[in-house]
Amino acid sequence: VDGANNNQAFFSEARGRANSGAYVYSMDSIKEYQVTASNYSAELGQAAGGVVNAVTKSGANALHGDLFYYLRYPTWNALDSYSKSRGTYTQPIHQWQQFGGSLGGAVVKDKLFYFATYDGSRKVNPIAYTSSVYSPSVTALSCPAQASSSQCAAANAFLFGQQGTFARATNQDVGFGRLDYQANARNHFSSSFDFMNYRAPNAYSTAPTYNNSSVTTNGSYVFHERIFVANWDSTINSSTVNNLRFQWGRDLEAAGSNGAAPYVNLSGLMTYGENYALPRTAEPDEHRVQISDTLSKVYGRHTFKAGVDVNIIHEIMINLYNGTGQYGYSGTAQAVFNNWVLDAYGINAGDGLTGKHYSTFTMVNDPITHVGKDDFYNNDFAGFVEDNWKASSKLTVNMGLRYDVFSIPQPPQPNTLTPLTTLYTSTINIPKDQLAPRLGVAWEISPKTVLRTGYGIFYAKSTNSTYYATRVENGVYQQTFSCTPSGVTACPLLTFPNVIWTPPGPAPSAPFAGALTPQVVTFTPPSATQVTRGMSPDWVNPRTHQGEVTLERQLPGELSGSVAYVVTRGLHLPIFVDANLAPSTSMKNYDILSNGQTAQTYTVPFYTGRIDTGTGDIFVGYSDVNSWYNSMVLTLRRPMRHGLEFTANYTLSKAFDGAQAAGNFGTFNGTDYPVDPRNRKLEYGLSDLDQRQRFVANAVWIPSAKGLSNQAARLILDGWAFSTIVTMSTGQP
Repeated sequence: VDGANNNQAFFSEARGRANSGAYVYSMDSIKEYQVTASNYSAELGQAAGGVVNAVTKSGANALHGDLFYYLRYPTWNALDSYSKSRGTYTQPIHQWQQFGGSLGGAVVKDKLFYFATYDGSRKVNPIAYTSSVYSPSVTALSCPAQASSSQCAAANAFLFGQQGTFARATNQDVGFGRLDYQANARNHFSSSFDFMNYRAPNAYSTAPTYNNSSVTTNGSYVFHERIFVANWDSTINSSTVNNLRFQWGRDLEAAGSNGAAPYVNLSGLMTYGENYALPRTAEPDEHRVQISDTLSKVYGRHTFKAGVDVNIIHEIMINLYNGTGQYGYSGTAQAVFNNWVLDAYGINAGDGLTGKHYSTFTMVNDPITHVGKDDFYNNDFAGFVEDNWKASSKLTVNMGLRYDVFSIPQPPQPNTLTPLTTLYTSTINIPKDQLAPRLGVAWEISPKTVLRTGYGIFYAKSTNSTYYATRVENGVYQQTFSCTPSGVTACPLLTFPNVIWTPPGPAPSAPFAGALTPQVVTFTPPSATQVTRGMSPDWVNPRTHQGEVTLERQLPGELSGSVAYVVTRGLHLPIFVDANLAPSTSMKNYDILSNGQTAQTYTVPFYTGRIDTGTGDIFVGYSDVNSWYNSMVLTLRRPMRHGLEFTANYTLSKAFDGAQAAGNFGTFNGTDYPVDPRNRKLEYGLSDLDQRQRFVANAVWIPSAKGLSNQAARLILDGWAFSTIVTMSTGQP
């Protein structure tokens, strides 16, 4: 925004992220924007996909302002069809009010200008919880014989009562102010400050409906965004200009928790208790200072650009993930319910498993900071040079070279428990060879036909959440233990619903009357239960090679059409696997069923041993997933003419990869788990993101009533605008 980086480095998303109010700047603050999907300038970097650049509005000599109000009224909103089918009647959005305005003008005519906006949003968007087992016609499951009728009724009533609609009202306030100062004909200064406050209960889980979950696993969300940007544009001489830019920004995200520990996952039935990812005191509290300078010079047919960009990013993360303790019960819904009822009341069923009918238990301890905290600086340095050469009246060539270094401090205290933990927790590799050439060519074949082609290398930033996991989720700062009721990973002293260490958030309490109250029973779990997270010493950032060829033609009726071939080769995408698996000694067969019949049998190695027997999983990140994307893009455009403009795009594409994780699942150690961790080449095939066909069209129609003779009719009917967007696509695998 205004040339400043508006991204959050921790999750590699735009500030504010999609799960909050979804926007940090009011639309009323934006003057114009540009979307660059491929082959963009060497001035832009830190992304392997597209770049969106927005310019904010400024004041002028004339006083100008506007007010707006938007209302989405309850009686106009439909019911959620799925919740309705399960007996819960709710609207994804019950009511939404958005309001605000802008004001701009001059403090000193022709010298000093101001512009300000306010944007408020008040949305009532209740959250619904349903069950795939319980419904108006199924209010109870049968209980094990050892449970009394009152115990059975109370357990069923508790789970059945987790269904329903719960209040959620999201409030957001966005304010923006900008000053522009024209010091003289050669120097222009501008500064702006933007803030966003977002707060909402039951908003950690953002979807309108959740199945087999409960409001106890949810929590409140609070976002604070503060962004200051200053620009100095100076004209050095008639052919040379310079832009100096400064930014200070803060992105604070925090979340509370509704329920008390532990978190209990009754597979296929219900989840309840304090969410394993909550509370979040800061996830993150990110401060960014950016200083950049770009010098542009016109020399003959050449326009040269050169610049530097420095980002000092201070990350503070406070979240003890899985600090609540997490019990998992697996099997059929009835079997899960029976086992849970026995454990919830501590019933002795005579099987020697009193309090141990669960399948898994995971909990994290932080003996150093106690709250899951990390505090580090991520310093990014970049430089670029570019030449836009007007070779002739019909040929333009753009050549550029960019260099990036993303610096992360080394792990403060590696895990030296075993040779493998030492190898994978001691080093964060900082690549220093990230040279990215860019080339673009535009050739006017005829007065109505243009050919454009380009190629470039682009480096993406790895998320700082991944580095956080390597730095502190390494078995020293944060110690993760995964227990089972029996075997080498058993924790003999653990019975449901107890936890090993004091969890964050509310004090543990019984979920319903008669159920056992969780107790803190501290002991040292067996070493085989410990989970370590790390990173391969040769880890590098993702890189893409992007190319395109586009033929554009002016058509009759002031239309234009284009056909393009777009290709992207992705390299060094991340994947995370257990590096502590000894070679398999046996194979397992899995049947793939179709209509109840075996359509295919899949045989894979079965891993039962450890390389380092003194520890459990060593979850390691590698940069060895590659991808291909090929597409044809057809575009038809009509600029605004007689009150009508439209754009239509059709894309035919095909994507392959070797287990690429979708972006929103790729934070921390998020991954697409391979079937065989020791033979990851088997994963190469059609991408989970493959979408073969996609059509998008948008149109704006501004009818004119100026020709009407009746003045009242003109006032009522003139000035309206109608717009629409249509999206159609095939599904993903």
